Amino acid sequence: MNTMKTEVNKISLPEDRLVCIDVENCGLDPRSDLLEIGVMIVDLDFNVEATFHSLIRPYLPRESLDIEPFVKNMHTKNDLLTDAYESGSSLALGAARFLKWAKTVELYGNDPMAGGQWTYVNI
Repeated sequence: MNTMKTEVNKISLPEDRLVCIDVENCGLDPRSDLLEIGVMIVDLDFNVEATFHSLIRPYLPRESLDIEPFVKNMHTKNDLLTDAYESGSSLALGAARFLKWAKTVELYGNDPMAGGQWTYVNI
């Protein structure tokens, strides 16, 4: 039995843009184990208006990450794990950078958003 509640809020969509978000957590805890944050704002013809990207350094040692083998192999081959450990910032700093960037592009709570797999996490 699915005990997850789903709420849908009706919003008036702006006529000129869409906010696309990609957050990578490799199947780990989305509240604390982000590896990457990517955002792209596009107009309705999908022309890129603004982008944001930040690598997040995992707080656990690499050998302690409990990642499915397929995902671990994929992100080892594409160097995401290496890049996150070598040049990623803390989650707090990555979030602060995102919030600072969001103010420069005037993100609002009613901007329509697009993404792959969505999970809402109340932190």
